[in-house]
Amino acid sequence: MSIEKIISDFAEEQDILLGICGAEPLTHLRDSLSAKTPFVRFSPDERMDPSLSFPSAKSIIVAAVGYRKRHSFLRDNKQRGEIALYAAGEDYHKKLETILTGLALLISQVTPFEFRINVDTGPLPEKELARKCGLGFIGRNNLLITERFGSYVNLGYMISDLRLEPTVRSSAFSCGDCLVCVKNCPGGALSGTGGFNYKNCVSYITQTRGKLTAAQKLAMGNHVFGCDICQKVCKYNENAEFVGEITDAELLFPELDGILEMDYSGFRHNYGNTACGWVGPGTLKRNAGIAKSGWKSIEISG
Repeated sequence: MSIEKIISDFAEEQDILLGICGAEPLTHLRDSLSAKTPFVRFSPDERMDPSLSFPSAKSIIVAAVGYRKRHSFLRDNKQRGEIALYAAGEDYHKKLETILTGLALLISQVTPFEFRINVDTGPLPEKELARKCGLGFIGRNNLLITERFGSYVNLGYMISDLRLEPTVRSSAFSCGDCLVCVKNCPGGALSGTGGFNYKNCVSYITQTRGKLTAAQKLAMGNHVFGCDICQKVCKYNENAEFVGEITDAELLFPELDGILEMDYSGFRHNYGNTACGWVGPGTLKRNAGIAKSGWKSIEISG
């Protein structure tokens, strides 16, 4: 059985998307990667050239795992914040690392090979790799949009010394002239030409440390970590597949007083194993305080 077939079968078995692309330098991104990117410590050259982080790189396997979950909670008029769907529950970093490690073990049973797995830890731009693999396109909301899961996907990649046949998929769909995400972005981070000002993105604002401006606080609204507004309004997410259900309202809409009264032990218990954990209790409490000061009752259903 070919390695490509093993990868294809594994994707079907795990109910995820997998794609393969070559490890050629992403030189077409030179101008965009020269600009500062939040939470990225690598140089533009490191972000463009796979061989700088993995000298024997010949191919890259990219995983896109859907995370849209059903949820329906009644309004209770308690002061609640909002957490982005991707950060509710199990930390996706660990989940993706486990999935890609399982794939590596399968491949190693057929042929020995060198590899490295990265989930938000490597230099290469995961969205661009996924686009190159044919998993979807990058929309005006600055997210990868897939036909199956919409933009509700977590991404990770495995770079290897195997020379594999790239996957080829049709990517004929696009945003067209739709500007719904641009018009609904609370911070005005998006533009009709595809531009993205990360400093105005609520998801970035909730994760950056330190003092915030009055405009940033206003844009946050009830958000205490991340923001899903550009996804909620996107037409490609209307029929995106669900991959489970969230039954605990606290995972998505935590009570603000609960966060503000939380000690370090409570933070570790509630958020230590989620994607929120890395920001620490201080930032989460700051966000809860901002949300409480301007809190507005919301319909917590979806």
